[in-house]
Formats: sequence, structure tokens, C-alpha cells
Amino acid sequence: MANDDGVPIGFIGISEDATERVMAAEEELRRSRDYLTAVTDSMGEGLITVDHSGAILYMNATAEKRLGWTRAR
Repeated sequence: MANDDGVPIGFIGISEDATERVMAAEEELRRSRDYLTAVTDSMGEGLITVDHSGAILYMNATAEKRLGWTRAR
């Protein structure tokens, strides 16, 4: 809000508590990750994902066994 000269004289705002939505989204993300981990860990093939520099981001249990590496989670 501003007066006739354009000088601000007030503020209008809306505030909303998004805690429940954030918590629900985090829970859904956790469930999704758990599901993906269960699927990839049950695969007979080794699966490794890497970033653009070649650093390992994820390795399933089969890849760990075949390579003799240990996953750090």
C-alpha cells in the first residue's frame, strides 16, 4: 500500500504454516528411496551410478559383492 505520493504506508502479507506438507513430502521421499533401494538391492546385476566427475553416488549390493567394495550410506 502507498500514499498519493507513492510512499509505502503499509504491508499486506499472507503467512501459512507448511510444516505438515513438508513433513508429508519428506515421508514420501523416504518411502520412495526405500522402495528404490529394495528394488536395486534385489537385482542380480550390479548397478553403479556416478556423477559427472565419475564419483560413485550409489552402488547396489550385487555391485558391492562383485567389486569387493563397501557401500557408504
